Amino acid sequence: MGSLGGSKFLVVDALGWTDAKDDLFATALSRIDPLDAGETYEVVKPKAGERVPETLEEVQQYDGIVISGSATSANDELEWIDKLSEMIKVIASQDKTRLVGICFGHQLVAKALGGSVLKQDKFILQPERIEPSSTLWTANVSDASQLLLESHGDQVSLAPPGAEV
Repeated sequence: MGSLGGSKFLVVDALGWTDAKDDLFATALSRIDPLDAGETYEVVKPKAGERVPETLEEVQQYDGIVISGSATSANDELEWIDKLSEMIKVIASQDKTRLVGICFGHQLVAKALGGSVLKQDKFILQPERIEPSSTLWTANVSDASQLLLESHGDQVSLAPPGAEV
């Protein structure tokens, strides 16, 4: 992923598609920024009972961790969601490992760090133009405005303390 040669990434597949190929994530990520020689990724499926990193030492084995979307709500009281929430808190307590949450992933990050996630009045399925803050940009992003497909029934209703929106 760019100039991070030798980096190790973890994709937390919260979808729970136990028959899905792990290459699904590699293909998607490589379209954004191809893996360089020496970069590796692993996929873990907590919804299928696979274990996520729990300790600081385990988290810091990775340069980056991505939590995917899911049909599950961040508010569901499930053991695997509790474990992911604890992992998020460990990641937030250190500076080495970076974290990206996509859809459900970003909702769970917000909730785990003190924000709120609420069910919307109706399910959203539409394109949405976003303008991320300048602190999120990398050399690989050419345009501040991005068109994304929204598909969710929940939303972050209150950002966690210190979050930049």
